[in-house]
Amino acid sequence: MIEIKMEKTKKASRLEQNSQLEDPSFEQVLYLARRLGPSAKIKLIRTLAQDLENLADRIAPLEPFKTYHIYTPFFPPGTAKALMDAVEEKKRSKRKK
Repeated sequence: MIEIKMEKTKKASRLEQNSQLEDPSFEQVLYLARRLGPSAKIKLIRTLAQDLENLADRIAPLEPFKTYHIYTPFFPPGTAKALMDAVEEKKRSKRKK
């Protein structure tokens, strides 16, 4: 594992003191990250990966070889047919009146 030690620079200290960057939005962080040079981007990626590695047990407590069901916004099988049947039934009931 590669360990990166980043020393606090004067610029970083000034940024911390700036109230606008105290709790930056994702868009602000992304904007600043895109302005970095290639080597700084690599350091940023490694630092963020290290942070995620330290949080792995809390954000993704997955066990190997275990099946996990992933819920999506898509309807389960048969939902479209049931909806179509309900629409057709509603149409038939309106025609009878």
